[in-house]
Amino acid sequence: MNQYCVVVANGSQAKFFTLENSEFPELESSPTLVEATTITHPDYVSIQKYRPFHGHEGLSAGPTAVVSENHIQDRNKKFLKTIAKEADKMNKDFNFSEMVLVSQKRLINDLRLAVIDKVKGVHTQELAKDLSKLGPRELHNYLAKEKLLPIRRNPGH
Repeated sequence: MNQYCVVVANGSQAKFFTLENSEFPELESSPTLVEATTITHPDYVSIQKYRPFHGHEGLSAGPTAVVSENHIQDRNKKFLKTIAKEADKMNKDFNFSEMVLVSQKRLINDLRLAVIDKVKGVHTQELAKDLSKLGPRELHNYLAKEKLLPIRRNPGH
């Protein structure tokens, strides 16, 4: 049942999941969300380190002059392109018909644009919510409740 790919992204990483049927549906719940790969934003720590301090008058902004906001945006766009390339690679490997994008509200639009530009022939759905801390089972249950994935069936059903 590799017709679904789920991409869960935040500012620091992106996790890719596939939805797979159990080998023994009479003994195991199915389908199951399985983590396929994770990619990490290579510059995330350095970007956070050099962001300006907000709301603290009288404090130095630190080394913010070293990294401009445009430079940070360029690095983030590069990371989004990396996510899109990985999504395209997975689509070529598994031939998905559905892709679910899950990300923070501030990233979802840019993530959608990057993925749609790179991955062709896949119906895309999205959820603007940070679910990056959920494990595969919790993520699957949440997305099924939102009607973005099929629900897990108990064994024998």
